[in-house]
This record gives sequence, structure tokens and C-alpha cells, in this order.
Amino acid sequence: MSLDPVFLGGLPGQRQFRCLSGRPAGRHLVLVDFRVGAGGSRCDGADGPTAAIAGAGGGGRVTLLLRRLRLLAIAMLGAVTFLFDSVLLAFLRPGRLPDPKERPLCLLIRLDRIGDVVLWLPAARLVADDRRRKGLSVIAVVADDVAGLARASALFDDVFAIDRLRFRLDPLYRLRQLRKVGRFPATEAIHPVWSRALPLGDAVVRFTGAPARIGWNGGRDNMTRLGRWLGNRGYTRLIAGPSEPVPETVRNEDFLKGLGLAGLPADVKRPLFYPSGLPGTGPSLPERYIVVVPGASFPGRRWPLARFADIIAALHHATGLPAVICGTKPDGALARAILARLSAPARPSDLTGRTDLADLIPVIGGATLLLSNETAAIHMAALLGTPAVCIAGGGFFGRFIPYGPSSLMQYRPPAVAVHRMPCFRCNWRCPFPPGEEGAMPCIAAVTVDEVLALALEQLDRVPATGDGRRP
Repeated sequence: MSLDPVFLGGLPGQRQFRCLSGRPAGRHLVLVDFRVGAGGSRCDGADGPTAAIAGAGGGGRVTLLLRRLRLLAIAMLGAVTFLFDSVLLAFLRPGRLPDPKERPLCLLIRLDRIGDVVLWLPAARLVADDRRRKGLSVIAVVADDVAGLARASALFDDVFAIDRLRFRLDPLYRLRQLRKVGRFPATEAIHPVWSRALPLGDAVVRFTGAPARIGWNGGRDNMTRLGRWLGNRGYTRLIAGPSEPVPETVRNEDFLKGLGLAGLPADVKRPLFYPSGLPGTGPSLPERYIVVVPGASFPGRRWPLARFADIIAALHHATGLPAVICGTKPDGALARAILARLSAPARPSDLTGRTDLADLIPVIGGATLLLSNETAAIHMAALLGTPAVCIAGGGFFGRFIPYGPSSLMQYRPPAVAVHRMPCFRCNWRCPFPPGEEGAMPCIAAVTVDEVLALALEQLDRVPATGDGRRP
């Protein structure tokens, strides 16, 4: 089990951490000490013990077994793809210098998930601007579900998209994509992903053949020791970073420092996106509205749908603002479940499946408020200046949400509704049974009243009239 990682020391056989426990009293959080020893764990606060977690029980053994099986699967997939790529390298010999009439290229490689890429965009802009000043064109290599957002940002000269699943499992697709990457006249490849993956980003870096191939030394969230060693061989330079958990916003800024880009320009708050009308759906949106995003990367990270319905009704009663539900096409089932619990006039509009990531920019940018689980929509709201409330759990708490101190993220951070538990930072390997509607216990424990209070607090900062956009 991973814990909130502020290490305080401890006696032999015992590790002591500072963590947060219990529900906030008003707006104040109660600091407690959490000690892990051979006999189990306990969390002590001012009023005595507030939590206890069993030591080596049956649930712990199952979790350990699942973790080992996951690592074994990662190791096997990494080894197979590395051998496959090694054979391809012997025949393809990737990498070429630009012709005299071509501009040399810098490849920015980021094949992780949508939210990670959105958080990285402020740093990407600085790298892209710097490389252009040095006479390079900049191409972003991203997952196909992020490509539209990357193009909408207008930060890159071009975007090269890769289907992550096919790239892992379809050898012919992998061959074609790696061959295309190898034909780019790249003089530099930059891979600013801390949690690297050998079959994905590391493989692409290896096939660029660029004289300069730069990345993080990285953590081992997605790879074994052997996989990390093999992946490191594809780089000409690895930037050292702290091994302890650090907010992603801080890591992005640290990577810039490793590239020699420590000085930030005066226009660091320049918008990354410029909201515009949404064809087909934009004109039908009211002047002021609330966007609700009930989906998440997996069911355990979703706040119960019944509570989303309750918060929509409560906000409509308190403010009169209509709501629109956004998400992917599969999220339509979630929207219908929420709609079934509401009646006019609180009944929201359903835009699920009608907006891709690029279309979502003007929808979120024009909103008065966003309510969401921990998704890419939360980070988009921050970059667009839209007030937002994020219902977050403890799996990666402190890495992506809440934002750490960073001069890059001088936008509008979201308010975070969270029920703190001593098992936070478990990487979603939860030792407890799920709560309501299959939500993780830490997420299921967040109440409608808590989210409502944060939402009304955010709305207090928004002008009562106007077009719903931030000043």
C-alpha cells in the first residue's frame, strides 16, 4: 500500500508519515501521523486514533498478487516488443539528416493520456517557441485521441498521431508507424514523460534516430527494472528528477530546467486555446450554463451518478443555471441515467458523443462552471480560466490534482472535493471494497453538500451578468 509520501522518519521496523485524515472541519484540514509497522498501521490525530488498517490480511495478499501479475505482463509485453523493434531496426535503419531545403525537426513525443497532455501544454509551448527560434520545425507525436486537441492548441507545426492499442498489439501497424517516425528528418527527439513505457514512448524515441534524444530518467510505474534499463539505451541524455512523488505541474517545470529553459517569458499566461463557436451545438447553448462531466477513466473513479443528479438539481435551485452533460459516446449511458432522475426545469441537455476534444474547448471555455471527476476536462477548464470543481480520489492524489506550485500553471486551478484517507497514493490498488455504484471508497465518501459548497464558492467569483466567460 502506498501512503501520502511526506516521510518523517521512525523507529526500526516502523515508518512514520504525515498524512491527512477525516473530513475537513470547515475549511481546515487536520494533520495526523500515520505509522506503518510490522503489526499493521494506525493514524493518530489530536483526538486519538482516527483510522486503522489491517496488516497482512487476505485482501493485502490478493492486491500483492495482482500487482505482481501486472508487472509480469508489463515485463513480457516490453520484452516482446523490444525484440520485435530490434529486428526492425536492423532492416529499417531509421533517422536521416534533413535535406538542404528542409528545416530540421524537433519531435515532441507524448503518448500518455489526455489529461497528462493537457497539463503539459504550457511547458510544450515554451519548448516549441524555443526550438522555432533556433530554426527547427516542431512536430508533436501523440496518441490519436489527443491529436485533435494538439492541433487545436496551434502550438505545433504538425501533429503525428499513433493509436496506442494498435501500436502495442498490431505488428503491421507498429511497423508502419515506426517506419514513418524513422523517416522524419529529426535532429532532436524530446520525451518529457516521467512514467515512461517501453513499448510506447521509449520505442518511438529509439526509432527517431535523432542525434539528440532526451527524456526523464523516469519512475517505474509502467516498467520493470529491466524494462527501464532497456528503455534508457534509446536516449542520448536523461534528465535526473526526484524519485519521490512530485506534482506533475512541478515535474513539467523541472524538465524545462533540464532543457536549459529555466527563464519563463512574460506572457506565460497567454491563452493556450481561443474558444470559438461550436458548429451545430454552440449556438444552442445558453449564455450562462454549467458543464457536467460524469465519466472517468474507469468506473471506480466516477462519483455516483445519483449524486451528480442531486448536485445538478441543487445548483439549479440555488442559481437557476441550466446544465449540459458532456462526454464521449459511451458516456451517453451515464447521461441517460442522470436525466432519468431529473425533471424540468432542472433537467440538463445531453451533449455526450456530440463533441470531440477540440469541440469541447469552446463548450468549456464558455461555461460559467464545470463539475467533473478527475478528467482532462478539469485541466482544460484551468487553462481556459473556467471555474471548476473536481471530485477527486486518492489513487494519484497530489500528482495531477491538486496542482503543485508552478509558475507555468498561472491559470485558474480547480477547487478539489476530496475525502482524505490514510491510504492515499495507492495508485488505485485499493485495499477496501467499492462504495456506492462501484466508486472507490474515497470518492464515494464525498458528499453532495461538500461539492455544492465549493461550487457556490466558485460561482461567487463569476460576474452575475455577461456571456459566461471569464474577464
